[in-house]
Amino acid sequence: MQDFLERTDLGNGFSWAAQYKSWDWAHYGRFYFLINIYQGDEMIKQLKVFVDDHIYGDSSCKLTDAEIREGIRAELHSLALCGESNTDYV
Repeated sequence: MQDFLERTDLGNGFSWAAQYKSWDWAHYGRFYFLINIYQGDEMIKQLKVFVDDHIYGDSSCKLTDAEIREGIRAELHSLALCGESNTDYV
């Protein structure tokens, strides 16, 4: 997996970027990220989040790596809009 460091607009002067931290493929099939929320150039909040790995890297997966990354970007965007962490683990 990868970082999503290019800031993505949330509207009203807010944006987000995410740093990939870890992958728990053995137990939960989750990627863990830190999402930074910005207002202008100032980071105002950091969220600890996980998203499903969509069987990333499994040869039986019907999605391409690019499709999985785009889906994860969309999930991260939704989590950033929510503004709340969904895990304590990162």
